[in-house]
Parts: sequence; structure tokens; C-alpha cells
Amino acid sequence: MHASRSRAKIALLPDLGFSGDLPTRLDDGQAQARTRALMRIAHGKARPATRAQIGEVARWQGVSLKALHNLEERGITESERGLNGVRFYSADQQVRIEAALALRELGGSAQDIREFLDLLPGGRSQAIAYLSEFLRRRLAAVEARVQILSETLALVEADRAI
Repeated sequence: MHASRSRAKIALLPDLGFSGDLPTRLDDGQAQARTRALMRIAHGKARPATRAQIGEVARWQGVSLKALHNLEERGITESERGLNGVRFYSADQQVRIEAALALRELGGSAQDIREFLDLLPGGRSQAIAYLSEFLRRRLAAVEARVQILSETLALVEADRAI
């Protein structure tokens, strides 16, 4: 199995984020696809044609069923129940799932995801402005982390154990 696919099969962590863990490279197929999807969503161009069963959506998105259940438990998505309790996602809910997974991969919290999704119906320019601000905050957090790691490395290499 492809490395990015196997990595994507994990269930969502409790905070819907990876505690600062970002894709190793933007040209990683999964990370790049999620980023393109997020931009399509922000521009209002991402709409699946039909409703789909939970297993299909999980397979298309490269995540576990548990990950989709987690999104629903947190109130980020909703599903319809079919016969025997099978979950179905409407086209709009599939877009919410795709956006949530993209933001999560970029280090977004459940709150970040909700704020972005709340902006989508109101206006695409607001959603894009939010994405820009979100990415600036994430970049600042990563840069601060890099600074801490650099300082720690300098101490270790100078043989000053912490």
C-alpha cells in the first residue's frame, strides 16, 4: 500500500489535529489532493453528484469509518440513516468531510474546522480570507516550533545536556 494512503487510514485524534504534525512534503499525493480540494471548496466548485454510503466516502477520502464517525460525533457532519442503520452522506456533507480532513491535515483544530465551514454559505471571499489567516497562524506556530528545536539542537551539540 502507498505510504500516504496507509498514513491517511488513521482515525482522527481527539482534537482533530495532529499536534503540529504536517504532511512531510506538499508534493505528497494525499496532502496535495487535500489542498486542491480545500481550494475548490473555498471557491464553491466542489460538489459530489449524489449521496453515498459511509464506506464509499471513507474509501474515497482515504480514512477509516471511525474517522467519519468522529466527525459526526463532534457535530461537524451529519448523516442520514438507511435500512439497517447504514449511514449515508449527502453531497453537502461530503464537502464538509473533505474540508474537515484537509484542514485537519494542515493542523487545524475542531474549532478551526467549524469556523471555516460556517463561512462557506455566507461568501467565498470570507472563506478564502479565513483560510489565509488560518495558514498564517499555522505557519507562525511551525516557525516557533522550529525555533525551539533549533535552540535545543544547539544546546545538545554544544554538549550542554538539558
